[in-house]
Amino acid sequence: MIPVRPSGLTPVEARQPGLAGRPDPACRGVRPSGLTPGVGSTRPARGRRGWNGLHGNLALFEHPNGVATEPGKRVVYDIGANEAHFGRVCVDGPTLVWEIGGNGSGAALSADVDLAAAADWIVRCDRIDFPPGGIAHRHTHPGTGIRRILFGSIHIDAPGHSHTYGPGDAWLEGADYPVLATAAGEEPTAFVRVMLLPAEWEGKRTIRYLDPADEDKPKLQRPTVFFDHRLEL
Repeated sequence: MIPVRPSGLTPVEARQPGLAGRPDPACRGVRPSGLTPGVGSTRPARGRRGWNGLHGNLALFEHPNGVATEPGKRVVYDIGANEAHFGRVCVDGPTLVWEIGGNGSGAALSADVDLAAAADWIVRCDRIDFPPGGIAHRHTHPGTGIRRILFGSIHIDAPGHSHTYGPGDAWLEGADYPVLATAAGEEPTAFVRVMLLPAEWEGKRTIRYLDPADEDKPKLQRPTVFFDHRLEL
């Protein structure tokens, strides 16, 4: 089992959408995220479908001035507090919101997701911190996810794709897509991630190395799992 950080959620809140909200006078006047599009863009959004049982959409929205979200299938990450919530919450500072099953309109990054591979699904929110020059040897994860750089930079080398991402950049990694991740050599790097995973991975480490020899090498990256949340599709 992997350690899961409570991140401001009680065990009950972590399981039930809509119970993570914080009444905060500073958020008065902040419109719910479902009523306003996200801002900022690293890549054109695509996809205009909600869940239909087997297919859906995962989209990342940027809210630099805070947000008040409604109950529903969304992950909300408070950048300043380094806290993640599911469903309804009020944040009065820079915030990232991953909408699950919306249409992706106005998103910084959006992707269609195929859910046919498993009957039950979870959403995981976690953060990965790298020291300067840290390397995640070529590996895969069993679910699709959108990552967003918090600080530093990281170079992603993958089949048909090689790119360096800096602060505020986001990228998509599909299920079983092999990547080699190398953090900048001169400064620490961190990104926050939301993945859709088959429920069998709940509470488990998902990184799988292509070369078995890499499993025994020192791991400099440090993961912090905020929560695994069961999805009702």
